[in-house]
Amino acid sequence: MGTLRLKNILLLLILALYASGCATVSKTGMLEYDVSNKDLTVDGAKFALIVDKGKLKNMTDVARNNYPNIFLNDFTSLPIWVNVDCKYEPKQSDPAFAFLAVFTLLTVPTPMMEEIYKCSGKLRINSVDGPIVDKKIYYNFERVEWSPWIWFFVAPLFHNSEKFDDTNTIIEYAVQSLKEIDKNKLSEMHEFRKKRLKKVSIYGQSYWAFIEFYRSSNAKEESNMKNDLVRILFWKNYPKLLENPIESVVAAVYENGKWQPVMSIPRKLGLKSLTSVSAKIENNKPIDVEIRENVKPKVEYFIKLSNYYDPEEIRWSNEMLIESKNTTFTEELTYKDKNYLVQLQTELEKELLLLNENLSKMELTLQQKMVKNENVMAENLLIPLYQLRISLFEALLTSIKQVMKYK
Repeated sequence: MGTLRLKNILLLLILALYASGCATVSKTGMLEYDVSNKDLTVDGAKFALIVDKGKLKNMTDVARNNYPNIFLNDFTSLPIWVNVDCKYEPKQSDPAFAFLAVFTLLTVPTPMMEEIYKCSGKLRINSVDGPIVDKKIYYNFERVEWSPWIWFFVAPLFHNSEKFDDTNTIIEYAVQSLKEIDKNKLSEMHEFRKKRLKKVSIYGQSYWAFIEFYRSSNAKEESNMKNDLVRILFWKNYPKLLENPIESVVAAVYENGKWQPVMSIPRKLGLKSLTSVSAKIENNKPIDVEIRENVKPKVEYFIKLSNYYDPEEIRWSNEMLIESKNTTFTEELTYKDKNYLVQLQTELEKELLLLNENLSKMELTLQQKMVKNENVMAENLLIPLYQLRISLFEALLTSIKQVMKYK
């Protein structure tokens, strides 16, 4: 009787093992968090983790749980940008395994499904001169579910098993990248970012302004990694990471090995009078915000655009160019010296080249879209505005060249 009971128990254990199924997991390039590293620090510098998986997401608070001395969800923290694309590849079991199941009387465990995630992307940390970290990352996750088939095709019961989660992997890649850079350099970068966030007053109204370094569209097309433009971003209240500014204006340009201030007019702040904004340059570096209230419209304020594909900004800038041309421009031609006019002419000619390049691209895109019967609303809005802007630049240059003959 005891022997029979023992045999029944063993049989039940074997059936339970088969019925429960299992899953095997294989990982490549995936990193695990080690809690013993929780107190790591980078000389007081703070960082933010911004991840793009088709949509930008601020993962700083999650990363801060692992590394409270490194990550801080604050606008002045240095952003670590991670762009990741994960491709999910589910696979049903191979038909050969069905044959195996029949051959073994449906008792031997067989793979039923494979879940494969193949991830690749880039990790970047930017300095004011360009990226100091720009590297590729790869990692894979593969999970195979196994189960026997029970007589009469009773559905198998699966144990809970590990699911794909790359949160810690992304955080660990970010922390590893920090270890590759000199700590003093990171600390200096963090301090300089904090200094570039300013509280300013315009007509008694307070705004938060940030001096942002970035690459122009030309620099990107030429694969030039160095930042060549500075713009000033405005918010009404202290900004959050990834919060869109209420205004953005070009404030400086990098030319001939040095930074040059650019005066621009903010249009979205609802100011009661024209106000110019530019970057203050010290030791060949934009470090502060210069604001001039109650200015007269001048051609030089409206040469640069902060967004070359925003029809509202281009329309407004064109209108201000016309007003400037018909008011202050005539006085400048008469009273400004030759050096000023040469510089103005140079700025207009450089911008005119860019406008003509953009217009040619848009006209080509328009033709291609029309052939494919695609929506051409954007091109139909922008092309006439570009054509008007180009004609205004050409008229201004003609006037300058005529006056230059007598200077």
